[in-house]
Amino acid sequence: MVDFTEILNKKAADTEEPKPLPTGTFLAAVQSLPEQRTVETKDGDRAVLRFKCKLIMPKDDVDMEKLAEAAPDLAAYMPQNHDIWVDTPAGEFALQQFLKETLGLELESGKTKKSYSELLPESVGKQLLVTIIHKMGMRDGKPTIFVNIGSVAHV
Repeated sequence: MVDFTEILNKKAADTEEPKPLPTGTFLAAVQSLPEQRTVETKDGDRAVLRFKCKLIMPKDDVDMEKLAEAAPDLAAYMPQNHDIWVDTPAGEFALQQFLKETLGLELESGKTKKSYSELLPESVGKQLLVTIIHKMGMRDGKPTIFVNIGSVAHV
């Protein structure tokens, strides 16, 4: 059970920004069904599927000292998001390739072609390789490092 009393009794001024997860490749797994998001852009609303990828294990290209500082318990680290904009032919193809090539899902069952609504539940729990990158940005007017998935690959 979560103890909110302990959390809320901490002095806010003593809280420091956490160290960013180091760059590199991690074994990950799709944690749940993708979130269906509508994103407002200057060109109108866009459809995005957000896959939450739970990091499981670092690969050899990850700095283990930096990982220990940023995420001493990788299992407790927040999932990383892999967004696919699915409302264009290129986005639909990216979704197909992610499901087929990255996650290894079969797009057909016998002679029957599966719909995306049939395939998405099959993605849950599938493993993949994610490459973590850093992007500089601003948060509350201050420069900060954002941790993102730069690319994905089949295990």
